[in-house]
Amino acid sequence: MFAGRFLLARPVALIAPLLLLALPAAEARAANAAPLSLTTAIANAHWSEGWLKPGANIRFSGTAQAPTTLTAALRPVGRAGVVTARASFELAHAGAFTEQIHLPPRPLPGVYSLRVGGTSAGATLPPVEIKVTIPAPPEGVLDRVEVSTSPSGPWLVYGNGSAPVISGAHRELWMRFRFLYPPTGKQVQLVWKMRWHVVVGKISKLVKDTLNTSVASKTALPSGHWVAVLKFDGRIAKKMDVILRS
Repeated sequence: MFAGRFLLARPVALIAPLLLLALPAAEARAANAAPLSLTTAIANAHWSEGWLKPGANIRFSGTAQAPTTLTAALRPVGRAGVVTARASFELAHAGAFTEQIHLPPRPLPGVYSLRVGGTSAGATLPPVEIKVTIPAPPEGVLDRVEVSTSPSGPWLVYGNGSAPVISGAHRELWMRFRFLYPPTGKQVQLVWKMRWHVVVGKISKLVKDTLNTSVASKTALPSGHWVAVLKFDGRIAKKMDVILRS
């Protein structure tokens, strides 16, 4: 019995020093941990006719070693000085966090840098960065659409969501589509409609930074609404209308 007691006591004596050695190492790792870190950033972005659908955002996660006031800024890589979105957040507790920064309706697709900094207990924390990609829509992102009664202009620019009004008798209507970001779709189709739903012509074209399309008649075009629909691989990139008044 006495021998058994000695056998049990010896391992305890060996383990205790190991625990004493491990505690300072764990404390050292905690002291050297970065006060702020980022682990993931994901774009939640879906397009419709060259505009992001409502609710688009960048969702990011990380860790803070103490309660922190965060400041996040999203910038396109390669375009110095441009800030696409900015936001601030309050972290009431230390540990893992997940936040989101809302996107404007019309950012260009591509790679962005999300830079997050902050202050904690009155001290400024070293900022951290992570890359995130805003996906490109197959139909591209249009800059502006112009309309004219001649291929040489003058061109009217769409504004404030209202259709241009052209007065007089005209035999031709032209529309010009300019792209901020090129489409990835292969099959391009332009469809002209009269009075919203009557199809009067379909045209297939090659993809270019600028696309021109027209509808013509031997006599004056009927008055009313005319619509040009631009499609890529069957997906609508833009629907633009113009009002003719004779």
